[in-house]
Amino acid sequence: PAYQYFRVAEGGDPYNICNKFCPTNYNLPNKNLGDETMDIEKFEEDIGYRFKNKKLLKTALTHTSYAHDNKIESNEKLEFLGDAILEFVTSDYLYKNYTNLKEGEMTKVRATVVCEESLYKIAIKHNFSDFLYLGRSEKTCGRK
Repeated sequence: PAYQYFRVAEGGDPYNICNKFCPTNYNLPNKNLGDETMDIEKFEEDIGYRFKNKKLLKTALTHTSYAHDNKIESNEKLEFLGDAILEFVTSDYLYKNYTNLKEGEMTKVRATVVCEESLYKIAIKHNFSDFLYLGRSEKTCGRK
């Protein structure tokens, strides 16, 4: 569950969590880059969750470039919703488990844990880039 990623804060300085949790290199390895035959079951196994709606999962893994090339919906709207949910879940966890923190401290911890670098670390751990649908422009530029 999502809560497991926030345990990094236990016993730690709320201002230094990102230093322990975040990498400095943004090079995502990517084997499939939009390969239609990618193994969604492998992705589900990696993250420990089975999706009921595989179409919604494909949309969540669809980069704007791939969506544009194939005239389908991208993950942008789902990303917006996911960001809000992740912030809520993190806030709820911090509120319930770190009663000693003041509001400003909880806000800083939440911002650090839900930062791009922290999420990158999770993406690397679960090989998310192996399952992204990327369009020609992203593949040509070598972006991952």
